[in-house]
Amino acid sequence: MSGDTHLAIACWTNVEILEVLSGKCIRTLEGHSYYVTWSSDGGRICSGSFDHTVRVWEVSSGKCLQILKGHSHYVKAVSWSSDGGRICSGGDDTTMRVWNVSSGKCLHTLEGHSSIVTAVSWSSDDGRICSGGEDNTVRVWDVSSGKCMQTLKGHSRDVNAVSWSSDDTRICSGSKDETVRVWDVSSGKCLQTLEGHSLGVNTVSWNRDDSRICGGSYDTVRVGRVEW
Repeated sequence: MSGDTHLAIACWTNVEILEVLSGKCIRTLEGHSYYVTWSSDGGRICSGSFDHTVRVWEVSSGKCLQILKGHSHYVKAVSWSSDGGRICSGGDDTTMRVWNVSSGKCLHTLEGHSSIVTAVSWSSDDGRICSGGEDNTVRVWDVSSGKCMQTLKGHSRDVNAVSWSSDDTRICSGSKDETVRVWDVSSGKCLQTLEGHSLGVNTVSWNRDDSRICGGSYDTVRVGRVEW
């Protein structure tokens, strides 16, 4: 199985795995819900939920391989490193945690957001993590030291989604303020603001050559051209 041929859907009480072409549910992961993401090899899924934990699942068997405990409130964002060895999670306790998947140990606790962490994403080289929060900021973190390297300010409401460009030089963010912003990571400057949504933007994604960004909201899905 993989994230290209199968879809993981977080429901209120479980996670369902669907075949994309047929739409059939082929696996139900019981006991967890809300936020899910695939490992790069397509063999595992991690989920975050209201029970304050992160869970790692083997997709083929449906077995829970790890339960990662440490957050003191809801877990609202999860992301795998590209090598599949680590997971970053964020949530209502305003912290982010970096986990070793094999051992289940928390390697770092990243503190800096002043409100709920709603989005996390690894850079392609796994050296940095970007995060978004209900404090209206995007933050860039050095994974090895756990330090915040940049705080990107410009959104006027919650940041719901973040994503790195393929070369890790830019970040796009989607916000409850109905805009998508493109940031230069080295300078921290906002390069572009994409408008058009009439409701908050909940998800963002770059295309393969980083020339366009897709933003999803409760009203529409919009594709914008990147000018930088």
